[in-house]
Amino acid sequence: MGLAAGVLVSLVVGTPAASAEDIPDKAAEPATYEVAINVPDVDGVKALIFASSQLITLENTPPDSANGLQRRIESDVDSFRAVMRSNGYYDPDIRSSLEGDAPPYKVDISIAPGPRYTLAEFDIVFLGGLPDDSARV
Repeated sequence: MGLAAGVLVSLVVGTPAASAEDIPDKAAEPATYEVAINVPDVDGVKALIFASSQLITLENTPPDSANGLQRRIESDVDSFRAVMRSNGYYDPDIRSSLEGDAPPYKVDISIAPGPRYTLAEFDIVFLGGLPDDSARV
């Protein structure tokens, strides 16, 4: 018997199977939460933030654990950054916190948009000359 097979056998043989008494009766309590998202209503981004939030959309379907809730918060922060970027806010300050030792947890997210970047002027340059009229629609 090779070394790997010997280790595997000792792991399987050396570990007793869990009995029904070893498995807890109580199922894990869902990570219910209350969420507050604080964002100024500039250029309509507040409605977009709320519409893109999994924390709000799935509030009645809580994750199974606080870790799952933390992943939901991180996903929302990423979505909020994308919403802000798509509206010209490339440097928002987004802060989140998860408070509490047991459900219901308190989730707080604050968004400070920062300056809005706008495109003042642009030029279109065709390399190799202008396209012919057949390309026009």
